[in-house]
Amino acid sequence: MSYLEKNFAFYASYHSDTINVAVHIICVWPLLWTGQAMLALLALPGPVAEAVDSALPPAVAPYAGANWALVGTLVYVLYYIVLDHKAGFLAAALVVAGNAAANHLVATYPGELVLKAAAGIHIGCWVAQIAAHKIFEGRAPALLDNLAQAFLMAPYFVMLEIIMHLGYEPSPGFIKRATARAAEARAEFEASQKTKAS
Repeated sequence: MSYLEKNFAFYASYHSDTINVAVHIICVWPLLWTGQAMLALLALPGPVAEAVDSALPPAVAPYAGANWALVGTLVYVLYYIVLDHKAGFLAAALVVAGNAAANHLVATYPGELVLKAAAGIHIGCWVAQIAAHKIFEGRAPALLDNLAQAFLMAPYFVMLEIIMHLGYEPSPGFIKRATARAAEARAEFEASQKTKAS
C-alpha cells in the first residue's frame, strides 16, 4: 500500500458519514485559506523579507508577499506535488490561489479587519468540523491522532474525494484498496469502543 493510500485510508476511516464528509468539503479549504490570510499578516524577518521581495517579479509581489503565508504555501505546494504527481498540481494551484487571495486581502483592507474576518471563519469551520465528528461519526477528529495529517493532508483529501467522484483515481485499484482499509480501521475502532464499554 502506497503512502498516499495508507494516509487516505486513515483519513477515510474518520469520514464515513455523508453529512460529516459534506461539512469537511465545505470547511477544510476555507480553513487553509483563512490560515493563509492570518499568516499573510506576519512578515518574515527583515533580511529574509528583503531577499524574498527582491527575488519576486514586480507583477507577482502583491500576491506573494514576504510573509509566513508564503512559507506555508511553499510547504503545501511541494508536499502535494510530491504526494501525487497528477492531482497534486491541482491541489498546489488551489493553495497558490489561496495565498494570492490572502496577500491581496492584506494589501487591500486593514489588517485588523482581515484578522477578525479570517479568525471568525476559521473558528467557525473548526467548530463545525468538530461537532460533525462528534454528532455524525461518534468520535473525535483525526487531528487528535495525527496532527500533521489534519493540517497537511486534509485539504488534499477533500479535493481528492471530489475528483474521485468525477472519475479520477491516483492509481488503478486505489479506491477499492483504500476503502477496504478504511472499513477495517473503522471496525477496529468500533471493536475497541465496545471493549472499553464492557
